[in-house]
Amino acid sequence: MNQLLGEKNFITTSWAGGKTTELFIFPRNASLKEGNFSFRLSTASVESEESVFSALPEVKRSLMVLEGEMELTHLHQHKKVLKKFNIDHFNGGWQTHSKGKCIDFNLMTKGKTEGVLTVFTLKKYAEIEYDFTAKNKMYFVYLIKGVLLGKSKMEDYHLLKGNLLVIDTPAIFNFSASQFSEYIIIKVS
Repeated sequence: MNQLLGEKNFITTSWAGGKTTELFIFPRNASLKEGNFSFRLSTASVESEESVFSALPEVKRSLMVLEGEMELTHLHQHKKVLKKFNIDHFNGGWQTHSKGKCIDFNLMTKGKTEGVLTVFTLKKYAEIEYDFTAKNKMYFVYLIKGVLLGKSKMEDYHLLKGNLLVIDTPAIFNFSASQFSEYIIIKVS
C-alpha cells in the first residue's frame, strides 16, 4: 500500500560525524545494526570536518550530496569530490574517509537488491507524469525542497520538504509543483 512518511515516522540517531535519519528500511522489521535488511534509505548530516565511515561489509552504497560538499576517499580504491546532487557508488566494506560538511542521501542495498537514485526539479506550476508500474520494483519520492502534489487514480499525496512517498502498489502518478521543487526518485528492484 502506498504511503506518505514524514518526520514522525523516521528514526534519527547520532554517529561519530553527525546525525543520521533512517527514512525507510526493508523488510520493515529489519535493522541496520543487525544487518538483516535488503535495502535502506537515509539522510545524514556530516557535522565534523573529517570523519571515518562505519564499515558495512556486504553493503552496496550510493551516496548523494544534498547540501554542501564532501570529498570521499576509499582506501586503495578511488577518491571523489561530491558537490550538490553528485553521487558516489561504493562498497560499504571499504575503508572510507570523508572531508567536508554536508547533508547527504544514502541508499544501501544488500544481496541481489539493486537501486537507482535520480534527481529531478520541477518549476512552479509545472506538472509531470511518472509510470511506477514496473513489476518487482518499489519506488520512492523524497522531497528535498518545495511542495509537490502527487495524484494517481486512487489517491492524492501532498509532499512537503523531507517527506518520503513510498510507492509499492503499481500506479501512474501526476506530480505538480506549487513552488520550485527538487526531489529524488528512488527505484529499488
